[in-house]
Amino acid sequence: MIHIEPKERFTRWELLTGRGWIAVIDDRAGRGVGPAGFHDATVTHLAAVASLAVVTSGRPCLSLYETGGAAALDGGRVLIVETAAARHRAWMRFVRGLGPRAVLLFTTAAGATATGAP
Repeated sequence: MIHIEPKERFTRWELLTGRGWIAVIDDRAGRGVGPAGFHDATVTHLAAVASLAVVTSGRPCLSLYETGGAAALDGGRVLIVETAAARHRAWMRFVRGLGPRAVLLFTTAAGATATGAP
């Protein structure tokens, strides 16, 4: 599993070759900036090659991580974006635009929408 924070450039691509993996992009409240705040080549590559992409802005849901873990164990390439409701829609557009073959899962906090409005 790799963990990506804003502006972080991932350089260890060989770790992801020939096996399943999970990459978590950490764009939660307090330090979140949306897709533009991350190293473009890193997040673009991860989204483009993901076989399962999860964008979540709600409370962490164990079943999402279990699904991602099972997919990775089976050789899947799993991208999990943890963000705030205000940036959820931007991440949805970003992932959809770069990973059209990926299975996409989107979750929001109870009472919120992808725009961030309760």
